[in-house]
Amino acid sequence: MATAWAGRSIPPTPADRQRRHVTAYGLFVEHYQKFEVIWNGNGGSVIFFQNEMPYDPPGQTAWMEAPGVLGLACTQNRRFRDQLQRYGMGSYSFFTPGSRHLRLERFEVPGSLPLGSLHDLLTIFLDPSKGRGGILNVVNGVGGSSTIATGCSGRSGEYP
Repeated sequence: MATAWAGRSIPPTPADRQRRHVTAYGLFVEHYQKFEVIWNGNGGSVIFFQNEMPYDPPGQTAWMEAPGVLGLACTQNRRFRDQLQRYGMGSYSFFTPGSRHLRLERFEVPGSLPLGSLHDLLTIFLDPSKGRGGILNVVNGVGGSSTIATGCSGRSGEYP
């Protein structure tokens, strides 16, 4: 069951990784209001990541990275730009009926990553019979959308 947006007693960003060469196996992060994982340590890897966006933002303007940037990515990597590996990354969207929220892309990484840094990414739009909104791109403008209009799944095999 979704937790109401207002009055939550949980932090807006639960995982903030600043250390170098950290490896996470089976990272599950769901329903937070801001970036769900901020990974600023250089190097390291994530092997299997599962994520769901918040169910109930009060409106698109309350759930935006910046003016004109729809929603928030589930992962953000900005500080270190040359090494990270991600394997099996999935993010799911379902917004409560009556609300239509979009996210520009679910995974946000530096454009300077070496080829083949990200492997097997996907987004899923849950319950197209009742939900609204969705995800427009998988990673950095690549990978297709998963919205009620386009079907259920967007994929990106490897990136960049």
